[in-house]
Amino acid sequence: MADENSKYTDLSSHGNLESEDPLLPAKESWEAEIFSETQELSRNCYRIGKWAVIANLLLFSVSLTILSWQTISWIKMRNIKNPILRQMVTYSPILDEVDMTFGTKQIVGEDVDIDHSIFRQPPSPAVDAAWNNLSNKNTIWVSSSDIIRMGKDPKTVAKFPESFNLGPDAYAAELDSLHRIHCLNSLRKEIYYDYYFRDRFGDGKPPALHQAHTEHCLYVLLQHLMCDASTDIVTREWVEGQILPYPDFSINRKCNNFDALMTWYESRIVPNDQFRAMVMPEDFTPKPVSDEFKRVFGYADGPDAPGHAYQHD
Repeated sequence: MADENSKYTDLSSHGNLESEDPLLPAKESWEAEIFSETQELSRNCYRIGKWAVIANLLLFSVSLTILSWQTISWIKMRNIKNPILRQMVTYSPILDEVDMTFGTKQIVGEDVDIDHSIFRQPPSPAVDAAWNNLSNKNTIWVSSSDIIRMGKDPKTVAKFPESFNLGPDAYAAELDSLHRIHCLNSLRKEIYYDYYFRDRFGDGKPPALHQAHTEHCLYVLLQHLMCDASTDIVTREWVEGQILPYPDFSINRKCNNFDALMTWYESRIVPNDQFRAMVMPEDFTPKPVSDEFKRVFGYADGPDAPGHAYQHD
C-alpha cells in the first residue's frame, strides 16, 4: 500500500503538465498576444473612424457651400429683371429698367401678301411713315456707368452739355435694334430704286457714300443674323400645285416685348434739333479714321461736304 501511495504521490509531484510542456505556449503569453492584437485592431479602427469622420465633415461642408451658393444665386435671379435674357446678351441699361418678357408669336411667312401689312406694300407716303416710325434712329442718352458695363470707354463717347438738361452724366447713344430696322428699310428702298433714287442719281452709279451705306447695312444685318442664329425649324408641306414639299415659313417664335422696348427708348430720346446743334469740345481728341473713310465721306471736299454730317439717312 505504501508503495502504491508513493507512486501516486510521485505522479502528483509533476504538477500541471500542460503548463510545463515546452511545446505549448504559456497561458499568460497567449493572453498577452491576444490583448496586443486587440489593442492594435482598436487603434486601426479608431484611425479609420477618425478619417471617415473628417471626410464626412469635409463633404458636408462642400455640399453646404454649394447649396448656399445655389440658394443665393436663386434669390438674386428672382430679384433681378430679365435673368434669362442676361445670359444671352451683353449688358444694356434696358436689362435693369425694363421687364423684357418673352411671348410666343407666329411669324407671317407667306410668300404672297395675305395679311396686307403696310410694311409689305409698294412705296407711298403712308408706307414711308410706317417704316420711318420704326427706323427713326433718334439719339438717346446713357450714363458713364452704362458705357463702362457695356465694355466701352466714356472718354471716347460724346457727352451732352448740361444745357440739354439731361444732368452731368449723359452721353450720346442709339438703340441697335432700331439701327437694324433702319438698315432693312434702306435695303427696301434699293428694291424700289426708281421711286426713291432715280431723281437724285439718275441711271448712273450712286455716289460712293450711298453705296457704302448700302453695303454697310447688308453686312451688318448678315452679322446680326449669324450672331443671333435662329434655332427654329421650318417644316415642309405638300401644297396644292407644287411638285415638291413646300416650306412653311410661318413658324412660332419666342419674341421680346418690343412695345416695352419702345417705351423705354422714347423716355431716353434727345430731341434731334438739340443733337444736331452739338459741337465737339475744343480739348477733345477725336477718334482717327481710315483713308477709305475719308474718301467715301468726302473729306477732301472740305468741311461742308454732306458726308461730314452723315446720319445714315
